Amino acid sequence: TRSSRGADGGTGASNLLMKTVLLLDDDKDFRSLATAALLSTQLEVVEADTVAAATEAFARVAFDLVVVDGLLPDGDGAAFIETLRARTRNVRIIFVSAFTRDPVTINRLTKELDVSLVIYKPIDVEDFTNQILQLLGEPKAPVTASAPSNFQAELAALNAEYTKALPDKLREIEAAVARAKTDDESIADARGLAHKLRGSA
Repeated sequence: TRSSRGADGGTGASNLLMKTVLLLDDDKDFRSLATAALLSTQLEVVEADTVAAATEAFARVAFDLVVVDGLLPDGDGAAFIETLRARTRNVRIIFVSAFTRDPVTINRLTKELDVSLVIYKPIDVEDFTNQILQLLGEPKAPVTASAPSNFQAELAALNAEYTKALPDKLREIEAAVARAKTDDESIADARGLAHKLRGSA
C-alpha cells in the first residue's frame, strides 16, 4: 500500500474534513494517474495493489470511498466487495474493469452489493475524478482546466514515463501471447498484461 495526502501536505485544520479514498488496482500506471488527479482535489489517497494489501489498509483507515479493479493478482474484485459489504454498508464503492460487462454481474454489483458506480477502462481522468467528488458530496473540480500546476507537471511526467516504457510493455505482451498459443496456463498472464495496458494507455 501507499498513502498520499492532498496538496496541503496533510496538515492544518482543513484535514478535519479531508476524505479518504482507497484505490485498489494492480496496475501501477493507472494508480499513479488516478492518485495524481485525486490529490489535486484535496482528497487523501491510499493505494493497494492486492486484496491482501487492501484488507490490511482497512484495519488502519476509515475510508469514505473505495475504487476496486475487477481483476487482481490475488483475487477477484467482486469477491473483495462482497467481503467488504459483510463488514460495512457505509463506504461508497466504485467498480472499475476493462472486461466485466455481463448484465448478471453488473446487476449483482449494483443491486446486491450496493456498488455506487461501474466504470469501464480506459477512463477519462477528469470524468473519473468528478464522479468521485460527486459521490463524496464535494464540489466539481475539472482537473484538466483548473488543477494546480503541480498536477499538470506530474501528468506530463507520467505521460513521458509511460511513452518510454510502452515498447517494452508491447514486447512483453507479444511474448505472453506467443506462450499462450502453446501453453494454456499462460493465457491468464497474457490477459492480465492486456488488461493493464488497456486500463492505463
